[in-house]
Amino acid sequence: MLALSFALHISIITALFLIKTEPKRIFLPPAYTPVELVPPPVSVKKPQKKRVVKKKKATKKKVKKKKAIIPTKKAEKKKPVKKTKKLAVKESPRKTRKKRQAVDETLAVEKTIKAIEERLKRRQEEEAVEETIERIARKRMLEEERRKKELEEIRAQLERFDRIVIRQKTTQQAPAVSKTFELELMEYYNTIAGLVHSNWVYPEIEDDNPEVVLSITIAKDGRLLAVDIEKGSGDALFDNSAIRAVRKSAPFPKLPPQLGERLEVGMRFCLKECQ
Repeated sequence: MLALSFALHISIITALFLIKTEPKRIFLPPAYTPVELVPPPVSVKKPQKKRVVKKKKATKKKVKKKKAIIPTKKAEKKKPVKKTKKLAVKESPRKTRKKRQAVDETLAVEKTIKAIEERLKRRQEEEAVEETIERIARKRMLEEERRKKELEEIRAQLERFDRIVIRQKTTQQAPAVSKTFELELMEYYNTIAGLVHSNWVYPEIEDDNPEVVLSITIAKDGRLLAVDIEKGSGDALFDNSAIRAVRKSAPFPKLPPQLGERLEVGMRFCLKECQ
């Protein structure tokens, strides 16, 4: 077998050398196997949250103080203390008398102080009453003085009107003039004259002593019925100022019963002395 195999190999090799033609090269295509290349898995790291590290407060460690152990002696048994009875010391009569005297003096002083306070209070009340009485009296005195001044002013004003011209107009015959009638008439005239003069504002004029006489008619209820010029001063401003004063003073007080249904009064106005 070995010899046969050897002879075959030699014959094949010889045949190859004897062939003159060049052998054609035959290329066999390599066998490809499709393989998918898969990349290795990539691990995606998740974003980690930053950890906030809280600083721990430095805490002082409490150091427990060790109690010093003091060696104590064994508690001795307390011996019962014998209570001694206090003997009541009797005060001498002299001391007792002095104490009573001091108490009596204190009470007497308090009583005196109280009496003085009451007297002071009573005195203050009396002074307050006296002050009130004095104040009222002073007020009345001032009022009386004021009234006197007003009366004096009215009298001074009335003197400027010189004299009164009064005429009573009635349908019947005038009754006999009595003292009561005259008094009522004068009192009524003084009242209306004071009113008129308080409302009179006269102008500045060249004449030193102008004079105007007005006739004033007053109804029973005090109404002003008429005001006329009986005698003019020659200055219209002066005459009109007197008329305005009369009209401003109306209505007047009611007439007294004895003066009848109406009253006509003559009133003279002048700056200095009326003639």
